[in-house]
Amino acid sequence: MAKDVVVTEAFHSRGMWLVRGLVKSRSQPDKWHSVVVRMARRGNSLIIEAKCDCEAFKYGLACWHVIHLVNVFRRSLKSSHVKGLNS
Repeated sequence: MAKDVVVTEAFHSRGMWLVRGLVKSRSQPDKWHSVVVRMARRGNSLIIEAKCDCEAFKYGLACWHVIHLVNVFRRSLKSSHVKGLNS
């Protein structure tokens, strides 16, 4: 797992993953952002609903913290051979 991500909770229910975690800020080195992501595979698409406490997300912009948590979590699933989001 990446040093700038801490997954605090992850569970799978009814075809959807809920992942909560902390992602280190790139602009404020001592700050960690709280991120919550729901992910589900629908056909060939990955559907993502997310929340982050960073300024970008508050203003409706795409935020790096959500993308980073999703990517780190998916890589960890792939390396552990858990099926669901990567297949």
